Amino acid sequence: MNIQIIKFLSTVFFLCFMISCSETSKTDNSAATKPATQKEATKTASAGVNNEIKPLLQRLLPQVEKVEYVFYKQGMSFSTETSGQQAVLSYYNFVSDQAVAKHSCKYDGGAVFRSPEGDIVLTADFVIVDQKCKSFVVTAEGKTYYQQMDDSGLKYLMNFYNIDMNSGQMKPK
Repeated sequence: MNIQIIKFLSTVFFLCFMISCSETSKTDNSAATKPATQKEATKTASAGVNNEIKPLLQRLLPQVEKVEYVFYKQGMSFSTETSGQQAVLSYYNFVSDQAVAKHSCKYDGGAVFRSPEGDIVLTADFVIVDQKCKSFVVTAEGKTYYQQMDDSGLKYLMNFYNIDMNSGQMKPK
C-alpha cells in the first residue's frame, strides 16, 4: 500500500514538474515562435466562451477509468482517487465553457485522468480556496485551457479538501 502511494505521489510530482517546466518555456518564447495550437488556445481563452473545451471533455472523459487527486494544504499534500464512469463523467459539468484569463494563482491541487490501461488522458490543476481565481487549468492533447469552475465542481472538490489532515474526518464548513 505504501509503495503505491509513493509511486502515485512520484507520478504527480513528476507531472507537476513537467507542467511547470512547460509553462516556463512557454513564457520565454515570443509570440512569433509559439506553435499555432498554443496561439489558438490563447485566443479562445481571451474570447470569454471556449467552444473547444466541452467537445474535448465529451470525447476524452469516456476514455477515463480513474481520477487520481493530490491536494496541497497546510504545507502538506495528500492524495486520493476515484474510479468509475459516474465519478469521471461528472467532470463534464464541473468545468465551465467560460474561459478565464491565464493566472498565476496558487493551485490547491491537481487531478490526473487515467485510462483503464493507466495512460494519462488529461490533467487538471485547480484553485478552490481563492474565490477570485476559482478555476480549472485543463491540459489535454498538447493544449492548456483556463476554465471557470462550476459551483458543483467546487462543492465536489471541497468535500475532499475539507478532510481534517490529523484525524482523517470531514471538517464542518
